[in-house]
Amino acid sequence: MTKRSIFYSAYVLIVALMIGIYPVDISAMNVIQQANQMLKDGQSLSALNQFSTIIYNYPEKKYLYQRIGEAAYLAGEKELAKHYLEMAKDSKDLDGAGLMILGDIYQQSGNWKEAIIVWKKIELDQRNVNDVSNRLLNVFVSQSMWSDAERVLTSQPGKFPGDIELSERLGWIELFINPGKARKIFNDLSPVKDISYLNVINLIDKYSTKKGDALKEGNWWLEVGDLAVKYDQTDIALKAYEKSTEVDGKFAVGWMKIVLLKQTLQMDVETEIELAEKFRENDSLANAMLAEYWYIEKKPELSVIYLHKALEIDPKSQYSSLRLSQILSEIGNINEGLKYIKLSAVKLNSANSWKGVIIYCLENGIYIKDEALPAMRKAISLEPDSPEILDLAGQVFIALKDDVTAERYFMQAITKDKSFYLAQLHIGSLYARIGSIEGARSHLTIAAQQNEDLTIRDQANKILSTIQSE
Repeated sequence: MTKRSIFYSAYVLIVALMIGIYPVDISAMNVIQQANQMLKDGQSLSALNQFSTIIYNYPEKKYLYQRIGEAAYLAGEKELAKHYLEMAKDSKDLDGAGLMILGDIYQQSGNWKEAIIVWKKIELDQRNVNDVSNRLLNVFVSQSMWSDAERVLTSQPGKFPGDIELSERLGWIELFINPGKARKIFNDLSPVKDISYLNVINLIDKYSTKKGDALKEGNWWLEVGDLAVKYDQTDIALKAYEKSTEVDGKFAVGWMKIVLLKQTLQMDVETEIELAEKFRENDSLANAMLAEYWYIEKKPELSVIYLHKALEIDPKSQYSSLRLSQILSEIGNINEGLKYIKLSAVKLNSANSWKGVIIYCLENGIYIKDEALPAMRKAISLEPDSPEILDLAGQVFIALKDDVTAERYFMQAITKDKSFYLAQLHIGSLYARIGSIEGARSHLTIAAQQNEDLTIRDQANKILSTIQSE
């Protein structure tokens, strides 16, 4: 017998012995492969049914618990996923991917403490360090565990402090731990980012003068929240707004800031609304913010009630009178809306307040001669060099069908500020309408070539396209 024959015979014998000792169920293996492929192809429900059938017939195959859990999670069956992933964890068959999902399930059900424990069991490597760190960071921030959040950011191997985004995130978190350290981070970031953090730095510098005075400190935290929103740090903004109510539990505006942000994030606001209602009685701004909440909730009749209350507390609030007028106009009470916006203008007697009357009349196409024209004259007398008011004057005379006077005001607006592109658009539109094509092209081209206001640019291009053949 040749060596090759001896080797082959030994191989057959070994295989035969293995089959005898460990019988292989080829059909089960095929079904498992099919289920895995279904899961890979996004057919999570079909995969779940397939895996469930296998484990029912072969209960000893505990290594499939994680696969069933993954399929259940992707199919939206979170409780079932939790059951099997916990079984996989107990049998030591849960790897990093499974631990990640199990932690997600805990966190989504509000059991963030268990989520942290599970995520911390994952062995970090280059593939999952970001996923795990981000999950831990989000939980720590949501629970105001600032020192833990700081530790997560500063312990990422090979990334900190070179990563600009991580440094920025740390700066916001340090505001809750050490404002001085936050100031240094933002100061160092300003030269290396496309945006400046001067407004954040200036706000931090004011902290020492606000601390200790509940109202001032509460407002300081609101400013932090507003800046965080500006820089797309919504979770930090929410914690800053919450901090304002920790400083003063009766701070109605703070509660409303939380409400409006949570409303945007589609989060429950029942508790915060109750507290805002409780403490709003003498706060004009809180009532105005409640009006905005109900407006977004498509209940403008409630908005009107709260804005009336806001004006009762502060009759000179231009925002409340303007918003009330807008909402009244939307629900069909146009004359009632005009009454309030005009009342505000009479009380304030500022160019801006009279400008509100002009815009209201123009937008609603009412009382141009009786209300908009006198309001225009008062606004011009108060701010004769305002390009915006001069442009509005031109629009008033367009509505009065006096193109000559309208042209004069549009030209005055452009003379005051050539880059006031709305006036360029308006006079270009006027020239196009009356057939002065060269003048129209000249002004519309200026409006169309700027990048400050895309709406104006698009309108200018649209008119240009209609006159290009003339």
